[in-house]
Amino acid sequence: MNKWQLHEAKNKLSNIIDIAMHGTPQCITKRGEEAVVIISIKDYKQLTKQKPDFKEYLLSIPETDNLDIQRAKGYARDFEL
Repeated sequence: MNKWQLHEAKNKLSNIIDIAMHGTPQCITKRGEEAVVIISIKDYKQLTKQKPDFKEYLLSIPETDNLDIQRAKGYARDFEL
């Protein structure tokens, strides 16, 4: 991520936006402190999209009623308690 001082960013804003649009976030500092980050709209939408809650996730799993699951015919391993 490139860092730009505010006064420099004002002069090169078009260039900074072009770089950010191609996938490289740009950080602008103010008085030596990181102030803002410019990112592409694609990256912004990815960061802010609604993620499904646990219930929606479970409901999105395909139906398993038609699965033919069979137990392996091998022997169980010995173990000690």
